[in-house]
Amino acid sequence: MPPPFREISIQDFADLLEDFPFSRTINSVHMHHTWRPRHADYRGRTTIEGMWRYHTKVNGWSDIAQHITIAPDGVIWTGRGWNEPPASAAGQNGTRRTGPFMFEMIGDFDRRRDPFRAPQLDVAVEVIARVQSKFNLPMESLRFHNQLSSKTCPGDSIEYETILAAVRELRDDLARQPLRPRAAGVESPFPEGARGFGEEARSVLIELLSGDATRTSDPPDAEPAEDMPPVETEAPRGAGYSLEEIRARSAARGRSGLYAGGDVWQNRTYARSTNPGGSQASSGRGGRKRALCVGINTYPTAPLFGCVNDARSWANALERLGFDVSLLLDGQASRDAILKSLSDLVRSGNEGDVLVFQYSGHGTNVTNENGDEEIDKRDEALCPHDFATGALVIDDDVAEIFASLRDGVNLTNFMDCCFSETNTRLGVGPLPRARWDGDSRPRLVPPSPQLDQAHIEFRRRFGARSFTGRLERGIMRNASFAACLDRELAWESGGQGDFTRIAVPLLRHVEQGITNAEFARRVETDFGPNPRQHPRLDAQLLLRDQLLLQPSTRTANIGSQGNGKPAPDFSSVAQALRAFASLIENQGT
Repeated sequence: MPPPFREISIQDFADLLEDFPFSRTINSVHMHHTWRPRHADYRGRTTIEGMWRYHTKVNGWSDIAQHITIAPDGVIWTGRGWNEPPASAAGQNGTRRTGPFMFEMIGDFDRRRDPFRAPQLDVAVEVIARVQSKFNLPMESLRFHNQLSSKTCPGDSIEYETILAAVRELRDDLARQPLRPRAAGVESPFPEGARGFGEEARSVLIELLSGDATRTSDPPDAEPAEDMPPVETEAPRGAGYSLEEIRARSAARGRSGLYAGGDVWQNRTYARSTNPGGSQASSGRGGRKRALCVGINTYPTAPLFGCVNDARSWANALERLGFDVSLLLDGQASRDAILKSLSDLVRSGNEGDVLVFQYSGHGTNVTNENGDEEIDKRDEALCPHDFATGALVIDDDVAEIFASLRDGVNLTNFMDCCFSETNTRLGVGPLPRARWDGDSRPRLVPPSPQLDQAHIEFRRRFGARSFTGRLERGIMRNASFAACLDRELAWESGGQGDFTRIAVPLLRHVEQGITNAEFARRVETDFGPNPRQHPRLDAQLLLRDQLLLQPSTRTANIGSQGNGKPAPDFSSVAQALRAFASLIENQGT
């Protein structure tokens, strides 16, 4: 079976590099791209294990070729032991005493293929800079695979001198700055039990990466052929290749490469649109279909492991349904970026348009300052990547954005986090204690006085306003699918959120026509008879009967109170609050 590959952040990598007991002298850094899998093929841990199977069962090597792998979202995956020579380039792999440190970047970075840009670009540059600094290596110790072979790897769109310039600049910055504090010592608003990458985890990783001195060495000509199937290399389930077919394809292919987009150096945008040409994805009635998908794993002190996979899964499924999707992943998903992207999404909607907001990450609740939470005096909140500074996205923030939703626009939210049933409404009550085993964990940051204080100081410092409207369920104009009840935890396991794992495959029914209520029922049924969380739909009656992700068929009465009389003048404002509050409350507990 594959070794336990671990997902770490660039800060985790820096800490490990500082502490790791190298018995092998690193004399160069080898940079590769995978060529296959491409960005679109990436499926988190499944992809890494697929590469391991290809390298070990097809190539016959002792382990995966590379020491680390850098994913499109900037996540770093551990690989073979750092004291082991890599399978990088024939005659250039070194020995157990000295040799290169090898990393691969998932993607095909030949011209007009995958874009090589932040955060993957930034992480690659920092890995090079930190390894070179650790071993006092010259800049030219960076070696592209194409300098060691006839291949195009790491992609003919990546210029060596451009990478060197970026590394040189970062090394200068690192030399002027003290080391960043380690996660275990950082003052933060998290309770101690919520910390992720602590001393115990670091010790386990160091042991894992120390390698096995008794393992048979790979042949000196071991070198990636970069011709593996996109995700799975063992495919008895009918969709992949047999080992014999893989060997035949490898023997027949004469090229390889790892790719990055040619405009990467000019365009370092963090949000990705899957429709970069600017054309509008069209719904069946001539309206547009647009979506914003957010996934955050690399929280500084309470990391998650399935949220980026979630966002990609939703994005891929929505693209197949004709949506133009924007992604915010990990460090891209700051408070400002989420609110701006969400505001742009909602304000762009016109009658007949279909909009989706999807979020996977931590949820929490914090003290309420404007008095609109009469029950528990708490605001429900989503946790952006920078939330430890107090930069939370509270229900009032989203309510204000949702208030601008125009009549005839179908807005649907999918919230795979704690406090999600009433993220767009109200929060309640004490939280259960978070407990988890193995790779199963809740998406919750437990409330604390420190987090409350950080939140209060942030909003006072930056003048963040609180939305003061009230919204009743009868005038709520969006449908929100929540991962759990307000007193429950939203769980992730196996590199994906439990809600996302079940809900995304059911989107196949959209084109045949399925109501919001029926979709919610099928999701709840597929959780089984004794689930640890109970997904729910929060929507007014008319929207429960609306076809899922289809243009709105009911606009005249959405703003009514259910008795034929018009809603109060503040309904558009109130609905916004309820819309987001409903989203957040369900996220959490």
